[in-house]
Amino acid sequence: MKKCRSIQAITLFALFLFLLFPLTSSLTELTPNQILEDQVLLNREAPYDMYSPKTYNVSLNAGHWTVMIEPKSGSSLLEVNITIASDINMTNIIAVSGTGYGNFPEVNFTIVSDNTTVYILVHENSLNGDTAGIFSIGVYDDAHFHSWAVIPPTPLFPILLIISILVLAILLRAILVRKTPKEPRPEPKIQVVQAPPKAIPEKYQRRTDEDDGLRMVRIPTECPKCGAPLSPEEIDWVGPLEAKCGYCGATVRAQFERI
Repeated sequence: MKKCRSIQAITLFALFLFLLFPLTSSLTELTPNQILEDQVLLNREAPYDMYSPKTYNVSLNAGHWTVMIEPKSGSSLLEVNITIASDINMTNIIAVSGTGYGNFPEVNFTIVSDNTTVYILVHENSLNGDTAGIFSIGVYDDAHFHSWAVIPPTPLFPILLIISILVLAILLRAILVRKTPKEPRPEPKIQVVQAPPKAIPEKYQRRTDEDDGLRMVRIPTECPKCGAPLSPEEIDWVGPLEAKCGYCGATVRAQFERI
């Protein structure tokens, strides 16, 4: 009696696992040039002996075809191999995506007659049998394959290396610029000219009337801002000891020159 109950318990447990993990090698039909998503492939070390390859069938017309598998985000470590055959028992093999262990997610083959049914076997193919994940699969003719194929992502290491080199170059340039001594500005050339009364401060007005020497001032020969020449005949005096550059409008300061 106890033995019968044990057998019943084992049977119920096996049925529960089958319902919980419906991953047996059932045949799934594909449509040419359409993607089938959310396919699950366990590794060869899956628990409870639930590992099973995925088998598909598809009816194709004559021409060149490509089977392509694309792992879903987070399943990039999945390694697979693909076998194409003309019978469900996979004895009459048409093409294999690769030999040995490794990831071979693409296989090309040619069909010579219309309405030919082919069978596709996808199995986990890592060396240790320890990769698994979710993937998409599609069978494409030449007109549709290139538009579907995904460009592989650029490796992260070269990008980080390039960014590091650029940052280092910017830092070195900043250090060199900071350490390079700045060339001193050349001393401006000075000319001594006679200023009109309005260019003399009010407190010196009476003294300049008595002494013309107090009307002589020192002023640059060029505008300190734009470098335009300040000709004595063309200096625009705008206030006491102040002139305006006729080119940029900057104010140029003058100083008394005692003669």
